[in-house]
Amino acid sequence: MFRVEKEQLFVSIDPGVHKSALAIWSSGILLYAEDLPNKEALSIIEPIASRAYLVIEKPVLYPTKRKQHKDVKNLLKVVELFLKVAHMAKTVQPSVWKGQVPKKIHGPRIVAVLSNDEKKGIDLKNHNTVDAIGLGLWALKRLARGGA
Repeated sequence: MFRVEKEQLFVSIDPGVHKSALAIWSSGILLYAEDLPNKEALSIIEPIASRAYLVIEKPVLYPTKRKQHKDVKNLLKVVELFLKVAHMAKTVQPSVWKGQVPKKIHGPRIVAVLSNDEKKGIDLKNHNTVDAIGLGLWALKRLARGGA
């Protein structure tokens, strides 16, 4: 099972075709999280990529969901953009870290784990930002699969 070291500087990323959510962590504490246009997200990651570990959610092409393949392929291209700037990175499939828990249940579980200081200045109503945070919490072992 994959986990980052608590002392590492790392970025957890929930990629989107046009915008991606980033959560930046240091010493196991959330420093910053936001959903940004991909160009801006890359401009934040590039200066720290040599010393930060990237944990990126990687979508899956399911044979039974062929109608979604174009969207997923576009997301995979975004994941590749982030991997190109990364010196150290790991991709994680959504089911590995969040299971099949619905967003309405999973989101509040993620937010509940954050300290009051970590919540300050972060748009916790943006589900993409919350997913990036959840991926980071999972990587730090602060949150179990599915937020349990």
